[in-house]
Amino acid sequence: MSSFLSLLALPPATRALTGALVGMSLLLFALRLSLAPGDLKGIFGASSDPSLVFPWLVLLPGSVMWYPWTLLTSSFVESNLLEFLFSLFTLPLAARYLERVWGQVELLKFVFVVVVASNIIAVVVNVLESVVLGNKELFLAVLDRRWASAIMLPRRAHIVIHDNPIKTDKEHNVLTLLHFSDNSYGMSYHGLMALQVGFLVAFTQLIPEHQVQVFGGIAKVRVKSLPMLYVTVSNVACLIGYQSPYILIQFGWIVSWFYLRFIKLADPTSDFRGDRSETFAFSSWFPPFIQPYVAKVAGIAFELAVKVGVLKAWTDVEMGGYAAVPAMALKALDQRMATKPGSSASPRLATVASLAGQPADNTSSTSGSFSGPSGGSLSAAATSGEDAVGVNAANDVGKD
Repeated sequence: MSSFLSLLALPPATRALTGALVGMSLLLFALRLSLAPGDLKGIFGASSDPSLVFPWLVLLPGSVMWYPWTLLTSSFVESNLLEFLFSLFTLPLAARYLERVWGQVELLKFVFVVVVASNIIAVVVNVLESVVLGNKELFLAVLDRRWASAIMLPRRAHIVIHDNPIKTDKEHNVLTLLHFSDNSYGMSYHGLMALQVGFLVAFTQLIPEHQVQVFGGIAKVRVKSLPMLYVTVSNVACLIGYQSPYILIQFGWIVSWFYLRFIKLADPTSDFRGDRSETFAFSSWFPPFIQPYVAKVAGIAFELAVKVGVLKAWTDVEMGGYAAVPAMALKALDQRMATKPGSSASPRLATVASLAGQPADNTSSTSGSFSGPSGGSLSAAATSGEDAVGVNAANDVGKD
């Protein structure tokens, strides 16, 4: 009862996402119980993923054309108890925080983009693997009427499989053995791993220096280090043969960073999009000794994206919606400063305010910062009547 009341106490969007996770995962569990263990073993063998029999619930690269909604719904299906409990613990905590900061609409947009885009990339990667490895049986229809009726599938279920021999009883049209190889073909994509790393990327943007305790408080880790730790887990899992679903972590990391960097509205009242600060650049995810090389590659990729019209150059954005950003930031800063009477603004703060078209008001203890047009930063701070203004506007328009 208390857990139900806790669910009702969540904000609306967070409550809906948590309910989807619980409902979809329990549905998969119930469907599994409806099948006899002998049926599952007869279809897939002892070591394969039984969720493959439900292509309308989880994402199968070979069946997504017939079940496109699985690009979204599959992420709310956890196939084992540990993954379900971990997602049930992390989703409400992370989503509740972001919903309070962004609002429910922006949170749902973020979830939709990260989940769907990551799953689309996973499907494309599977198709490319099939082409490179020369697998001709990528979209082989293998289930007949008997098995289809038993597991609630249409007669011809299109499933991604490896080129393994299939034994059938042609006289009775009965499938007697189908073994899925444990590689990149006989797999399903499901679970919240892409969204989990997306939440970590969002926290890196919002509270990068915040420390969290891990392993029961044995160690403390800064929030900005958590995404790459999760990506490292994904790399190791993929190298030892567990591509599904761990590769979704890598896709979720890239998609969420791209969305927050270039697409998400910085403020609902303006047209300014993204976060061009140097601390959120793509190179910042990597160790310092390779950051210059990553920055060069990212800069080239950004220039190509601008040339083909995928992204706008920073100067184009600046001419559009950038002017409102320092104005709003300084306005909020001045309002907080004005709460302390008897203090005056410094000439340097007045100069910065005049550049943004805002008057410099009285000061108090507060601070504010925002990104400059070239990936630099403009910050203003005032403490006990003393103002400090720093301007860093490096001319690096080509940086991502």
